[in-house]
Amino acid sequence: MKMTMKKLLLILGLFAFTASQAQVTVTRSNGTPISNGQIFTFNSLDYDNAYFGFLVRNNTASSVDVRILCESITNATGAGMELCFGNVCLASVSVGNAYPSSAVTIAPGGTNSEFDHFLNSNAGTGGVSDYKFTFYIEDEFGGSLAEILTMTYRYDANALATDSFSTASNTTMLKSSVVENNLEIKALKNVQMEMFDVNGKSIRRQNLTSGEHTIDVSGLSSGMYILNFNSENNQKSAAKFLKK
Repeated sequence: MKMTMKKLLLILGLFAFTASQAQVTVTRSNGTPISNGQIFTFNSLDYDNAYFGFLVRNNTASSVDVRILCESITNATGAGMELCFGNVCLASVSVGNAYPSSAVTIAPGGTNSEFDHFLNSNAGTGGVSDYKFTFYIEDEFGGSLAEILTMTYRYDANALATDSFSTASNTTMLKSSVVENNLEIKALKNVQMEMFDVNGKSIRRQNLTSGEHTIDVSGLSSGMYILNFNSENNQKSAAKFLKK
């Protein structure tokens, strides 16, 4: 069967798009990668501790239009979930809506604003509050051309009350997010830990076996640090702590 020129061009276009779409990524504002399906847990409504900055990076040769879809909300109304993306800052979100109303255009090799973020200030309606968001590339008709990734912003006020360690993910737990000399971690399975400073520089990498660990951080400068965890079956998660 002969392939028509129209079909050939369509197939080549799909291949080209798939290759370019893989180069549009989402990271934390400090450059730490975000994995598809990753859950980020916060146990505070304070600005400094509830702030989640993100960057959408376009490594393709063409501009891309990006929006964020609120897929679902659990144990909350959406009020108090601040979403800033592009030139828009919203004080609430609703399930099924994509933000902002007009897509954010990201130039080739560029990113969105470094001030874009999620920030929850509402305790919710009881229990653990989950906000599931999908970053996607918009097509010329305003629809979804391709998903970049899905992530969950979780608020759990009782993370420290129900256990001496606060949950960072289903792989690791931190005893406290504010430390002075020792960082205490409970690994729920074997993981590789990598530590980053706020500039995205990797400063420590260590393998942790399942169990409790105490890590000496007395030599670190005061400030915020990011922890990335990767399990043997490639489950990824992240947490942050403040060194006093």
